[in-house]
Amino acid sequence: MKIEEEIRIRPISSNSIWQGRRFKTKEYNYFIEEALYKMSEKEMLKGERLGVFLDFYYKYAARSDLDNFLKPTIDLLVRKKWIKDDRFIYFLQAQKFIIKDEEESKIIIKIIEL
Repeated sequence: MKIEEEIRIRPISSNSIWQGRRFKTKEYNYFIEEALYKMSEKEMLKGERLGVFLDFYYKYAARSDLDNFLKPTIDLLVRKKWIKDDRFIYFLQAQKFIIKDEEESKIIIKIIEL
């Protein structure tokens, strides 16, 4: 069993998650709500050993650290209930791609049971 999805949304950096020490930013909350709305309903992968593949397409990807996109996107997978808990991710592959101005930002997600 696997999940594959393309979400047409600009990736958000982990630098944009927190407001001070305790409060998540409005930008983070907006990202989560917009992405949850755009994501399709899928059955949760119940395996306890998962592989996650993430491709980030973003105009300013060259100036962004790839690892900063990971935390908010993985949080999203748990919030959407595609995976039960991120502790079950045993393999993670991520890539970033620079897009042209006229292209739309997106995140392509693939999750497999190992």
